Amino acid sequence: MIESASNNQHGEPMKNIVMTISFVLCLGLGLPALSEDGATLFATRGCIGCHGAEGNAPVAPNYPKIGKQNKEYTINQLKAFKDKTRSNGMATLMAGMVIALTDEDIANLADYLATNTGAAQ
Repeated sequence: MIESASNNQHGEPMKNIVMTISFVLCLGLGLPALSEDGATLFATRGCIGCHGAEGNAPVAPNYPKIGKQNKEYTINQLKAFKDKTRSNGMATLMAGMVIALTDEDIANLADYLATNTGAAQ
């Protein structure tokens, strides 16, 4: 149903609704994070909502697959979102998602994404 809606005049409004809901969720998830394992962080911090199961089933075509990603690359990208040195794409949305994560949380997420799906370290 969503796929057919995106192919007609209702596609743009639906996209805007999804983006607005995602942004509002990001604001709510900007609360301080307690250090948790990567799988828990992925599920509870909202990552799964956009990037899907294990980071490999994004809900929109412009959301990247982040599972099976190199650990250091993921750490660098999350830190760039957090310190706002990355400003392209969905950077504003992602900055809200990672703002409360500690360096340990970021490392745990990166480790989960790299190892849980069989990626090489």
